[in-house]
Amino acid sequence: MSEFGQKLKALRLAKNLKQADLGEMVGISTSAIGMYEQGRRMPDRRTLLRFCRFFDVTESYFQDGEALGKTAAQYTDLDVLLEDIKEFLAGQEAFYAKGERLSKEERIQLGQAFEIAAAVCLKNIK
Repeated sequence: MSEFGQKLKALRLAKNLKQADLGEMVGISTSAIGMYEQGRRMPDRRTLLRFCRFFDVTESYFQDGEALGKTAAQYTDLDVLLEDIKEFLAGQEAFYAKGERLSKEERIQLGQAFEIAAAVCLKNIK
C-alpha cells in the first residue's frame, strides 16, 4: 500500500465510511477508491482536490503527512472551479467571443487568463 493509499484509507475509516460511500460522496467509482488505497493507481490533481475538500486537508497532507497551512475548504473550491473552467474551454469546439469563434489555443489562453485574474484578486484581498 502506498503512503497516499494509507492516508486515504485512514481518513475514510476515521469517518466510518465504506469505499462505496466515499466514492459516492466524491463522485468516484468504488473500484477507483480501492485501487488508490492499494497503491495500484494514483489520483489526478482534480480527484486529489476532491479528496482534500471532502476530508478538509491540504494537498501537502497526502504528500508529507502534514495537515497544516490552508485547509481544503479555504482554497480547493476555487482550484476546482478554475480546473473546470479550463477543461470546459479547452473542450468546446464552438465557443465564441464578440461573434468570433475562438481557436483551441485562444480557449486555452482564456483559461490561463482566468487563473491569472483569480491570483491577482486573491493577492489584493490579503
